[in-house]
Amino acid sequence: MGKSVTLILREGEVPLIETDVIGVDAGAAYALRKQLNMICAMGDFDSIDAHALTLLKEKTQVISFPTHKDQPDSQLALDKALALGYDDIVIYGALGGRFDHHHANLILAYQHPEVTLIDDVHWIKCYGPGVYAIKKESHEKLSVFTLDFAVLSLMGVEYPLDHYEIDLKSILGLSNTWIEDEAILSVHTGKVLVYCTKA
Repeated sequence: MGKSVTLILREGEVPLIETDVIGVDAGAAYALRKQLNMICAMGDFDSIDAHALTLLKEKTQVISFPTHKDQPDSQLALDKALALGYDDIVIYGALGGRFDHHHANLILAYQHPEVTLIDDVHWIKCYGPGVYAIKKESHEKLSVFTLDFAVLSLMGVEYPLDHYEIDLKSILGLSNTWIEDEAILSVHTGKVLVYCTKA
């Protein structure tokens, strides 16, 4: 069984969380209000007021960074989680908002298969070589892309693929549909980002 942690990057409702939590910037203030099991709060805290920051310092370890830095708060928090030995890392608040941050967080997920990005519509995870069962659950659409080059097969969907080659320019993997409770993804070469969406 892996060691799980949830990173909360900003304000916004999240489901019931039973894992450890790392609160990031405004996400730390949210985790504090919800009385989540926050092991630390991280960020430059430019989006919360002084009173909230004082409360955070009373309740958990606060790791502050300067506003001007080379890495975004999401990467610093992910690096902290990995350093603490977590190998199952869910990130809320990584999607939506500014698209440049959204894109940067997709790159982080692509680099780290331990990471799953979740919001109220999307579930996104990177898969390297292997065979995986992708459960439909409450999702409606399944899309598969790569940021490099990959060869994949996909079964249990309306538009199956067999040893199909994709690269950064390929969009054929957009908006597939489950015909079984599970789609079977085989990644033969490279890595892919799988998007499961509710709409």
